[in-house]
Amino acid sequence: MLAIPTVLGNVLQNLHTVVDIFFIGKLGPESIAAVALGGVVIDVLWTVISGLSLGFRAFISRAAGARNLAEATHVSNQAILMVFLISVPLAIIGGFYARPIIIFLGAEPQVVPAATLYFRVIISSAFLYLLTHTASAILHALGEARIPAQAMFLITLITLTLEPLLIFGWGPVPGFGVAGAAITLVICYSAAGAYLISVLVRGHRGVKISFRGMRADWPVILKIFKIGLPRSFQRSFRAFADIAMIRIVAGFGTPTLAAFGVAMRITTLVNSPGWAMAGVASTMVGQNLGARKPQRAERSAWLATMVYGTILVLVTLVFLFFGLEIVGFFNKDPDVVMRGARLLQLTSPFYSFLALAMVLGGALGGSGDTFAPMVISAISLSGIQVAAALILPNLFGLQETGLWLAISLGLVAWGTGTGIWFYLGRWKAKVL
Repeated sequence: MLAIPTVLGNVLQNLHTVVDIFFIGKLGPESIAAVALGGVVIDVLWTVISGLSLGFRAFISRAAGARNLAEATHVSNQAILMVFLISVPLAIIGGFYARPIIIFLGAEPQVVPAATLYFRVIISSAFLYLLTHTASAILHALGEARIPAQAMFLITLITLTLEPLLIFGWGPVPGFGVAGAAITLVICYSAAGAYLISVLVRGHRGVKISFRGMRADWPVILKIFKIGLPRSFQRSFRAFADIAMIRIVAGFGTPTLAAFGVAMRITTLVNSPGWAMAGVASTMVGQNLGARKPQRAERSAWLATMVYGTILVLVTLVFLFFGLEIVGFFNKDPDVVMRGARLLQLTSPFYSFLALAMVLGGALGGSGDTFAPMVISAISLSGIQVAAALILPNLFGLQETGLWLAISLGLVAWGTGTGIWFYLGRWKAKVL
């Protein structure tokens, strides 16, 4: 019951991104590049909120499981206060240094004006973006997945109806180009955030936030940071590994790089149910530990892993038999199709390790154990995978096949390490 609306919400979020790129793509390659560079802001904001949300989700889910709704309400108020304290200086500094940041990221001269404008609009609305995802995370921690999915549907609906109008213009409404896409995003998160906050202000499942309750409780805020920062660092390590892999893959030529890009976009879609199940496992583990039912917490985490693992078995079979057709749907170049299909066919048999890493990693986060997953992720992805990508292509004439095997090796290390740490069970005794 938690997973179905959560997966739907993730799919809608990805659909929103696809629709955004579809409309921007009609403006030309410079506009796409501008949005891609400005999208770095979204990645930064998501890194911030993913770490902090895991911190307060652990507290809220435990409190909800223990039926301590006053504590759950207090932590929810502190979470929203934290968003304000983080987003305001982020918006001021980002807005002031928008152009230098865009230039630093490597934008070509003709792209800089549009990318700077897009960047500045998005960063100025950081509070709205972070607030929306914080409110969604609070509801998920309470075991409510339906309302956040409705908010994602609202974002997708607004994008479909409003974005083409603001980008291209119609009748008396002028077209704003790339800026229109940024304005649409601000409107989307304003509407979704207002909806989610209204639910929490009215009260939901015993939690009712208020401005009076948002006086800073620094011990609680520091505890949330203590749990959340390792998660943020973990995402940073993954981002570093992705950047390193792109630089390595680029050395093998444009067709290989294009194949890697297409395959990674496909893999992102495959990961959507995994992130949803990780969130479900986090909530179930936190609530069951709060209710002093550690064995039930463990069973729920393994069950969520099995559900996603089953999905990945089916995905693997599809990739093995229809890899060429899937990659060919996104790109018609024969070299790209062949290389992309090869990547999917070599990595997909190891997706079961991905299920262990993602879902059990979420379960560990729900218990408040975030440091060990951070270390395991850093060693597996930033260490083993990147090192293997540098070494394997030069062994036995493997070339680009060595790159794909390096990705598989990183998955094996990541999943095995996370699975072993979860199995040891030290997270059951984690005190928040």
